Amino acid sequence: MAEVQHGPPAGPSNITDSSNNPTCMALSKALPGKVSLPASNGYSASLKSYFSLQEAEITPYCVVSPANERDVSTAIKILAAPDSTTKFAIRGGGHTVWKGSANIEDGVTINMRAINAVEVSEDKTVTSVGAGALWRDVYSVLDAMGLATSGGRAAQVGVGGLTTGGKANFFLVLICTMKY
Repeated sequence: MAEVQHGPPAGPSNITDSSNNPTCMALSKALPGKVSLPASNGYSASLKSYFSLQEAEITPYCVVSPANERDVSTAIKILAAPDSTTKFAIRGGGHTVWKGSANIEDGVTINMRAINAVEVSEDKTVTSVGAGALWRDVYSVLDAMGLATSGGRAAQVGVGGLTTGGKANFFLVLICTMKY
C-alpha cells in the first residue's frame, strides 16, 4: 500500500476528498511519503505557506514535495503520461500574488521548496541554485563568501518565480558609464 501523509483536518473548507484520485495514488506509490492529500498536515502547511491568500485558497488534489531531481522526473513522467489528463502546477517559493501562478485547482501541485541548495563553483564564477530556493538562501551563501548577485529585493521571494515570471533576465546586459 502507498504511503500517504494523513492527519487532522486543516486548511481551507472547500477541499474535496481526493484520496481516491488515481493520479495522486500513482504519485503516492512512486514517491512514498512525498505526496500530501487534503486534510493532512503537509497539505495544510503547503497551502498556508503561500504569500497571497489567492494562492492559498486554491485546492489541488494533492501536493507532491520532491526531494531531488529524480523525484521531479518521476512525478512529471506520471503527470505527462499519454493517458493522464491531470493538470499540474510547479511551485518554487510561492511568493507570486496572482491566483494560479504556483498552485492549481483540481490538479497536482509540485512543491519544489525542498530542492533549495545553493552551490558555488570552486573558482567562484558560477552559482547553482535549486528550484525551490528563496533569495535569502542565495544571499546567505554568497554573502558568507564575499560574493553578490542581483536578485529579489525581498528575501522571501523565490528564485525560480522571479527568474522565470518576475521579469528578471540574465541575458540582459547593463552598460554603465560614469562621468566626472
